[in-house]
Amino acid sequence: MPNRTMSFSAQCPFCQSFNEVMVDPDDMITYMTGEELIQNVFTYLTPDERELLITGICPACFPS
Repeated sequence: MPNRTMSFSAQCPFCQSFNEVMVDPDDMITYMTGEELIQNVFTYLTPDERELLITGICPACFPS
């Protein structure tokens, strides 16, 4: 089970809402240092949460 102790926050560039996702810090390091596919690292996040990490776009503004 992931250790979701790191908060990632982003402001949506479209609606300006602030959104937060809790992730495992080790997974964030893995992703930031070269793992290509976000879904391979953050298997426990929803597609909307992963999109927030990639683009900052909130679920309301990014059609799933």
